[in-house]
Amino acid sequence: MGTLLVGLVGVAALSGAAMVNYAAPVFTAQAAIPVEITAPAAPTPMPWMATAQGALSIPALGVSLAQPHQHPVPIASITKLMAAYVVLQHLPLALGQSGPTIVVNADDVADYRATVAQDGSNAAVRLGERLDEFQLLDGFLVHSASNYAEMLVRMLGISQAAFVNQMNAQAKALHMGATHYVEPTGYQPANVSTPVDQLVLAAKLMGYPVVARIVAQSEVNLPVAGVLGSYVPLITTPGVIGVKSGYTHQAGGCDVMAFAATHDGQRITILAATFGIQGAQVLARSGLASLALVRRAEADLVTATLPAGTTVGTISSSASTSNVTTTTTVSTTLWPGQSAVATWSPIVPSTGVPAGTPVGTVSFAAGSLARLTTVSTSSELTEPNMLRRVV
Repeated sequence: MGTLLVGLVGVAALSGAAMVNYAAPVFTAQAAIPVEITAPAAPTPMPWMATAQGALSIPALGVSLAQPHQHPVPIASITKLMAAYVVLQHLPLALGQSGPTIVVNADDVADYRATVAQDGSNAAVRLGERLDEFQLLDGFLVHSASNYAEMLVRMLGISQAAFVNQMNAQAKALHMGATHYVEPTGYQPANVSTPVDQLVLAAKLMGYPVVARIVAQSEVNLPVAGVLGSYVPLITTPGVIGVKSGYTHQAGGCDVMAFAATHDGQRITILAATFGIQGAQVLARSGLASLALVRRAEADLVTATLPAGTTVGTISSSASTSNVTTTTTVSTTLWPGQSAVATWSPIVPSTGVPAGTPVGTVSFAAGSLARLTTVSTSSELTEPNMLRRVV
């Protein structure tokens, strides 16, 4: 009797183990060694200007190129990019929002008159006029209205000294080591930076949809000032989005440009900056210099292709194994010498499936530029029988 009892307990234990194993996953997925496609060749030399400083970046691809011997120089109204960034850190603004409103006071009117007397860029204001955050950023970035700076600072409820300290703190946080600010408009030549640093900031700002919309405008319409045009050169040129220009005698002509390129059906923003253009028509020439950089970069973009039928992994059980392959050809954009990696996001079946069953997607990407394609089993997957599961 005792022996029979032991035997039954053993059977029960084996039965329990079998149930546990039976409930375990039937199939497992294993990604292949990362599938990489590397673009051939090297980019052609960039058309840097010998008498100025330039830089180029393609944020989505992680590409950053710079003319040698970058050093801090006055940046004129390019300074306003950091001022706008600090404002948006305090008062984030989504598309369609107007933000808080401020009433123009006597100090604002006096500041406007002083800006006019200094021959600084400005937008007319009237005592008692109401301007919201969006309108102030509109005039500040598009028409480079320096007299709007103090109103933006006052909207934050801090002193200008505290505001400038925050501009420098943000520059440090963004690792803009060659940048220093002394006031928020760029009028003072002690506001200095490099094209490389300012492209870091431009990439951050263009990540705000409201900023991308503002800087793409060729003109703005303000309550008292009326319609005011953009100082950004080439703003109406196809592909040119914005971002900001600047000029003082010390800085010369400065331009930070965003350009909407299209390659292999993918829209890619290319950023370029040119500082220190001297002589005649400096804004136009700085814009043309930046445009030459982005167009060269656009021409240098290449296509990487992941063919249909590429194996990206396997799905297996103790009874069968199937390769997982791409069902269609997919391509993405690369910079010369860059690699795109295929990453499988599996959907593992819970039962046996025939060949050609979809089992997830593959992202084929370099940086944040990605294309998706489906993947499927190349052969039938069969479930193990109960004995093989127990074993």
